[in-house]
Amino acid sequence: MLKRKLGKFISFFFPGLIWRKKAISQNDNKESEALLLYAEELKINKSFVEFGFGPFQYNSIDLTKRHYKGLLIDGTKLSCDQVNKIFKSLKLNVTAICHWITLENLEPIIDFVKKNNGKLGVLSIDIDGNDYWILKKLLIHFKPEIICVEYNASFLMKSITIPYAANFDRHKTHSSGFYHGASIAAFYNLLNKDYALVQNIGGLNLIFIRNDIFLDKYKTLTPEKAYSENYLRNKWSNTTSKEQWKRIKDLKFIEV
Repeated sequence: MLKRKLGKFISFFFPGLIWRKKAISQNDNKESEALLLYAEELKINKSFVEFGFGPFQYNSIDLTKRHYKGLLIDGTKLSCDQVNKIFKSLKLNVTAICHWITLENLEPIIDFVKKNNGKLGVLSIDIDGNDYWILKKLLIHFKPEIICVEYNASFLMKSITIPYAANFDRHKTHSSGFYHGASIAAFYNLLNKDYALVQNIGGLNLIFIRNDIFLDKYKTLTPEKAYSENYLRNKWSNTTSKEQWKRIKDLKFIEV
C-alpha cells in the first residue's frame, strides 16, 4: 500500500521522472533508437517535427531526451498539455501543440522550419489517414534530412493511398481500421528521387535518408526487399495482410 501511494505521489508531483523511465516509441523503442543512431552518425540538424503522438509513446523520444529542438502536433489537447508540463519540468527544447493537420493548415510546421533557418533534421509522420498527401505537400516547402513514415502493410505491394479527406477517421470510414494511409510502394515512389530507404521497423515504420547526406553509408532497400507484414496488426486482428486486403479492396484508392 505504501509503495502504491508513493508511486502516485511521484507520478503527480514529478511526472518528468516517470516520463524519462517509461517513454518509448513503438516496437520496443526501435524507431526512437534508430532515428537517434542515424541522426548522430550523420550529424544532422538537431531538430524534429512529429505529428500523431502520445505523451509516453512517439518516435522522436530519444531525440527529445538529447535536447534536440522539436515540435509535436496532435489533435488531443490533453496529450499536449500533459507532455508540455513534462518538457517544462525537464527543461527540454520541445513544444507540443493541439492542431488538426490538413492540407490547408500546415503553417505551424512550415513556420517551425522557417525559424530554424529552413532546416529540419527529422520529420516523423503517423496520423493513420492522410499521411501521403500531407508529406507530399510538405516536401514542396522543405526537405527534411531524415523521414520516418508509417506505411500500411494491408495495402500489400500496390502503389496506392486513400483519397484525401480533411476529416478522415479510419475507424469511422471502415470498421476494420485497415483502411488508411499509403502503401510502402507509394511512399517509395514519392521519395525515391531525393531519398534512400534504409530501414523497415516492424512492418510499420519506414526510415528514409536524404541522398545528399546519405553518402552510401547504409544499405539501400527496394519496396520488395523492405516489405514485411505488420506484426502487431496481424496479432491483434488474427489475420494476415492478404486477408486484411480482401476486406478493404473494394473501397476507393488512388494509384500513385
